[in-house]
Amino acid sequence: MGNSEEISDYRKHLVREESLLSSSYDKLVVSIATGSIWVSIVFMDRIIGCEQQIQSKYFLGSSWVFFLLAICSVLLGIFFGIKAHREAIKQVDNKLIWEQIPGGNFAKYAKWFHQRSLLFLLTGLCLMFAFVYATLGVK
Repeated sequence: MGNSEEISDYRKHLVREESLLSSSYDKLVVSIATGSIWVSIVFMDRIIGCEQQIQSKYFLGSSWVFFLLAICSVLLGIFFGIKAHREAIKQVDNKLIWEQIPGGNFAKYAKWFHQRSLLFLLTGLCLMFAFVYATLGVK
C-alpha cells in the first residue's frame, strides 16, 4: 500500500514539474526570440551603422521572420494547451478520459506548436549568425 502511495505522490510531482518546465520553456523561447531581434537592431545601429548599405539583408529579414514564427508558435501552443486541458476536464466529467486521447486534437496541436517553436528559434539564430558573419566579413 505504501508503495502505491509513493508512486502516486511521485506522479503528482512529475505533473507539477512538467507544468513548471513547460512554462519556463515558453518564457525562454519568447525571451531569446525577442532579445535576438533587439540585439540585431542594436548591431545594425552601433556596429555597422544604419547609413551604410546592409549586406546580407535577406539573412536578417529571414531571421526576424523565424523569430516571430517562434513567438507565435509559443502563443498558439499555450492557446491549444489551455483548450486541451479544458477538453480533458470534459472527458473526465463524462467518464471518457480512458476511451479518448486526453485533450483530444487540441493536445496534438499544442505539442506540434511547442515543437515548432524550438525549430523556428534555432533557424532564426542560425540566420542571425549568418547575417553577422556575412556583414563583418564584407567590412
